[in-house]
Amino acid sequence: MPLSNVLVLDDDQDMREILHLSLEGIGCTVDKAATINEARQYMDQTQYDALIIDMRLKGERGIDLLRECSDLLSRMHVIAVSAEDQYRQPCEEIGVEFFISKPLSPIMLNRLIERLDPKM
Repeated sequence: MPLSNVLVLDDDQDMREILHLSLEGIGCTVDKAATINEARQYMDQTQYDALIIDMRLKGERGIDLLRECSDLLSRMHVIAVSAEDQYRQPCEEIGVEFFISKPLSPIMLNRLIERLDPKM
């Protein structure tokens, strides 16, 4: 059974929509955020099974949110996404569970989500 509640943080509207539709297609409830502040607001209101987070956002970096909210890593699965391999090591050092290099395949992501335990 796939995770039930997923937050996608990506500044690219098309990518947010692709991931939203793809994850909904396997039974997930998906919220979408374009900024770190918007993601924080969602996380203050909802408990998620997984966070899919782009490392480079317009004027922001996803790694900064992960560093300041390290408790996220113990409460949900975190899947970091980046076209820049420079973020891989910092993500590993803070305990990010998965690092996926772009281009991101929604099919591959769905397979990963389907295999993760929602109860961690």
